[in-house]
Amino acid sequence: MDLNGILVVNKPKGMTSHDVVQRLRRTYSMKKIGHTGTLDPMVDGVLVVCFGRATKLAEYLTNETKVYRATICFGISTDTEDITGTILEKKAITKVKAKEICATFEKTLQTFIGIYEQIPPMYSAVKINGKKLYEYARNAEIVERKPRTLEVYKMEMDTTSIKTDEVEQTLTCTFDVTASKGLYVRTLCVDIGKKFNLPATMSNLTRLQSGNYTVTDAIPLAEIMEQKPELRGLAEMTLDMQTVEVAAEVAAKLRVGYRLPHYFVGEEKIAGIFLVREEKTRDMIGIYAQSEKYPDKYASIKIL
Repeated sequence: MDLNGILVVNKPKGMTSHDVVQRLRRTYSMKKIGHTGTLDPMVDGVLVVCFGRATKLAEYLTNETKVYRATICFGISTDTEDITGTILEKKAITKVKAKEICATFEKTLQTFIGIYEQIPPMYSAVKINGKKLYEYARNAEIVERKPRTLEVYKMEMDTTSIKTDEVEQTLTCTFDVTASKGLYVRTLCVDIGKKFNLPATMSNLTRLQSGNYTVTDAIPLAEIMEQKPELRGLAEMTLDMQTVEVAAEVAAKLRVGYRLPHYFVGEEKIAGIFLVREEKTRDMIGIYAQSEKYPDKYASIKIL
């Protein structure tokens, strides 16, 4: 079996992304494995895992667009901003307030589309002064965090999902969000609650898509451990960036460090980074960009 490629895993709830990697290392008897975007234990769904040479592409896969399905619970706030945390505030959702939320929820979601400034939650792995935020939070320390600029591309409400809990006096709604790398959906839920002047927390989350890979592509982890399926090889993998194909003789030179002359790519200069493949085999060679030293050539950023 060629162990250079990816697996699109359907991560179950109750384990970390690192737990998934550890189990795959044991299943495939291989150490060089890494995931492409942390999912908390309460989150299930798409986790793209890289093997061998493909681990060099992990950062590019991590940077790609994500799609999530989230459930927001109005009436409760927690320290972790999700339902697993300690409750900080409760506010009963009256029938009048529930009717208002139902009538304006979709419209409120649309206000988040576009550039979105989000302050990372205290319970997160973002580092400040060399220390992860959750380490401060566990010591009951709150530190100043600068907002991060993200982009939300699409938000859509599931109109059949609205439920009220008369005992807890809460209301839940489910929605899909498509956004750039780095979105904390639990913080988004808190910010949605603020639009209604209500405490809110995230009660459920599923990643539906990561880059070009969807939940329908994903294999349940238990099935992977039992059946040990073949990987998607480098020739099958896709990246959300411009791709250039070169002949086998050019590919051979690139693999040993040669730069790529502009004339092999075309008359129009490529701005930014791009992927180079061998045209016949579709094998990935590396990631390239304009050479700083040679104006008529592209240089490798990563050779696979």
